[in-house]
Amino acid sequence: MAFCKSKALEGRISLYTGLCIEEIAVNTLDYNSGISREDKEIKVLVFYENHDISLMIRDNYPQMDPMKLLKRYDNSDDPFKGLGLRMVTKVAKNVNYSSALNMNVLTVSNIVCNNSSDTAGGTVRSR
Repeated sequence: MAFCKSKALEGRISLYTGLCIEEIAVNTLDYNSGISREDKEIKVLVFYENHDISLMIRDNYPQMDPMKLLKRYDNSDDPFKGLGLRMVTKVAKNVNYSSALNMNVLTVSNIVCNNSSDTAGGTVRSR
């Protein structure tokens, strides 16, 4: 991912950042597959501060809380249901959803760094 390379962040953090963006965007598109995409957008903002990567993913699709969706998948017989969202919650210390002004906002904070002592799988919140 070009952003991570520009900050000299290689390896695992670059991979996880790209995977988080891809999984959340694909999930948004899949969940809204039956509606017109005209005038719809997904905006990804990437923040780098104090050696931490955070994402803010906003879209103007109908309200959809991916964290509630993930809870529904917990009892599924299909082990692959919600796999991408589960991966996001495992590589980030915080995942928060909110909805305001007809926008879905998912914030993914503190994606795990290359330091093997870093841990993830932190707080998941819906508002």
